[in-house]
Amino acid sequence: MKKLVISLIAALIAFAVSSCSANAQDSYDQTIQCIKAFERAPTYTPATTGALLTEILYDMSYWEPVPMSEGLKYRLIGNVSRSKFLGQLNGVDDPADGLLMLLMYDTQQGIPINMRDTALKSKASNNGASIKNIVQRVWNKPEIANAQLTQCLEAYDPRTSAALARTICKPFYAPASPTYENTSPYWASQSMFKIHYDMNLVELAKRSVVVKLLRDHGYVNVPTTTYAEFIYSGWPNMTITLGSVTWGQNDIAVLERLCATDTYNSYYGYWAWQQLRNMGVPGY
Repeated sequence: MKKLVISLIAALIAFAVSSCSANAQDSYDQTIQCIKAFERAPTYTPATTGALLTEILYDMSYWEPVPMSEGLKYRLIGNVSRSKFLGQLNGVDDPADGLLMLLMYDTQQGIPINMRDTALKSKASNNGASIKNIVQRVWNKPEIANAQLTQCLEAYDPRTSAALARTICKPFYAPASPTYENTSPYWASQSMFKIHYDMNLVELAKRSVVVKLLRDHGYVNVPTTTYAEFIYSGWPNMTITLGSVTWGQNDIAVLERLCATDTYNSYYGYWAWQQLRNMGVPGY
């Protein structure tokens, strides 16, 4: 009986892979079904789930502008134990997909759905110090110190990479409705969501040369301020400064690699060369 169940699940996964891959673009509901198929896979190998995961990540980038689209990320990693998640990584075909999955998993954050203005005001006080501490603790974890994680966006074209960067930075609402998109967060929770998103984007840009390039070429808006909005109470907004993300000496080695002859990146090589010239690096 167990073998029959496994065989049926394997057949469903094979169907999901063929269904996803056969379409130039899957619908939102089709993407959800692909994530469910990935979650239920009896085994995770590049041959059985690699193509499916690649298609899921592409679909997530496509649907990123849709409100509540972080529900796709929530389904993919939000309720997955670390042991199961690491097992799922065995099914990665493209190394960049695996690094992207790790980055999303290790930076995920939950926003309570029933936050009130009083709690938001307290957390946003002192220039958002308590929120910044939470976000920075996430991004300063040893797992994120691995430069390869934030370099994974180099493998995707600018439009896809920008959408995936925004997807990485979106938190979840918790607890969510069984159908995530039906979750109804309070207004204060929605404001906290935006604050976390903006702070995450700044932290990612600090660590990612590609995100800074995408910012400079108009694909990603990296904010210098965010704010707490009090719709219910009508209190004045509270501005939180985030600081500027600038180019520095630590970026030069990655920029040089992106535009070097033997490691030239077809997506970002020319932009990297331009940036090295702008920085006055000798030889460019």
